[in-house]
Amino acid sequence: MELHERLHALGVELGTGVFDDADSFRGALDDFLDEGSASTGDINLLVDAVRLGAFG
Repeated sequence: MELHERLHALGVELGTGVFDDADSFRGALDDFLDEGSASTGDINLLVDAVRLGAFG
């Protein structure tokens, strides 16, 4: 499954509120993504996007 599909599934499973707080989002990603499904750089980029309000 591609990363964008995993992010969509995360939002469906946990609700769109998961994209409101960067720290909570990071924790959810750590629990939700399989090891190796995203690089550290990809995860940091996504967390920064949430922190800057890109998803909200």
